[in-house]
Amino acid sequence: EETREWLVFLLNWVFHRPYAHDQLAFATLLGIGPLVDEEPLPVPPTWAPLDPHVFANAARFAGLGFWGPHEDMVLFHFFDGWNSNQPDEVEYFATPIYRGMNLFEVLYGEDKAKARAAIERSRLEPIAPENLRDARWMDSLNLGVTLQEAAPVQLHTAPLRR
Repeated sequence: EETREWLVFLLNWVFHRPYAHDQLAFATLLGIGPLVDEEPLPVPPTWAPLDPHVFANAARFAGLGFWGPHEDMVLFHFFDGWNSNQPDEVEYFATPIYRGMNLFEVLYGEDKAKARAAIERSRLEPIAPENLRDARWMDSLNLGVTLQEAAPVQLHTAPLRR
């Protein structure tokens, strides 16, 4: 019930802010992003990141991919376009792994072996636990903007509106 009410609030929040990207909305309402206005937000439901090897990202951008067997995947996010479904624009930012390949056509085509082979291109070599880095805080997105001081954001919370 708590999650359902939160999702209804999220949809209402996005409806009233059509300029806000859906990822901004999720981050804001989960308490991991800055506020965009003064409206009080509900207390976020209990949550945790999804397993990146079950809910996997294609290695279209640096740092993405998966380690587990593709048979265990529930979702494979393959980035069909760079915002607003523009597949041609993604190539400018993408790694060369899928360059020249229309992943939508491959993954939704008739050839299941070709689709599996495309997914396998995103398989990463496992990293030893001692070499893993804490990725909860970033100080740069390599876009020319650097965060000087990382600090949690205090959110204003309010009961959900019905």
